[in-house]
Amino acid sequence: MIGASPSVMVRGVTKRFPGMPHAALCGLSLCVERGEVLGLLGSNGAGKTTLLRILSGLLRPSEGTATVGGFDTVRDSTAVHAAVGALFGGAVGLYERLTARENIRYFASLNGVNEIEQQTDQMVALFGLEDFADRLVHGFSSGMKQRTALARAMVHQPHILMLDEPTTGLDITAAIVVQEFVLRCRSEGRTVLISSHNTGELERVCSRVVVVRDGAIVAETRPGVDIATGELRAFYLRATGSGA
Repeated sequence: MIGASPSVMVRGVTKRFPGMPHAALCGLSLCVERGEVLGLLGSNGAGKTTLLRILSGLLRPSEGTATVGGFDTVRDSTAVHAAVGALFGGAVGLYERLTARENIRYFASLNGVNEIEQQTDQMVALFGLEDFADRLVHGFSSGMKQRTALARAMVHQPHILMLDEPTTGLDITAAIVVQEFVLRCRSEGRTVLISSHNTGELERVCSRVVVVRDGAIVAETRPGVDIATGELRAFYLRATGSGA
């Protein structure tokens, strides 16, 4: 059962990849409370995606431990997969020879969803897929693929979401759909971890933002509480010593 809090606990996690001169994560520790929308802000290579993949049970840490929903990401990876809805690179994991509806239905079956058709229909409606749900994913625009991928990630009603750069490459309409979805999750009390380069986006949807640099958290803030709206970019530049 998912505990009351925290939703995510990371203790001293380090991740090294063979052949790489530096660790992707360096003793990183983090606590995310239930219902919190946490933004991960950092440059390419800062370690954001590696962290989210460890928390989704897709990578094993070299050192340290991580729990998600009370489950250890290594020992209890199956339970972690059930608790988490993950989106990496938008369309990754979609089968292009299937329709959007078939993709959602297939992932519902993989996650042991009861009433698969009903839940699939709900996801189609939630993400506005009605006009193309029965078309093959091959040939979809980036926005259509992203909506389908989000529906797939949510079909088993996970308690915790991991979204890695979910609006990169999307037009403004598709990006707004994603942002509104994150705000809906926040209002429902779901826990969301979202990485993004878009400081305006993180200010809009997040209750807290941490700055990741060289595999470590170097600063954190709460938009609209610790800093005024529109100041996240300046906060990031100060925290990382960039653009000084």
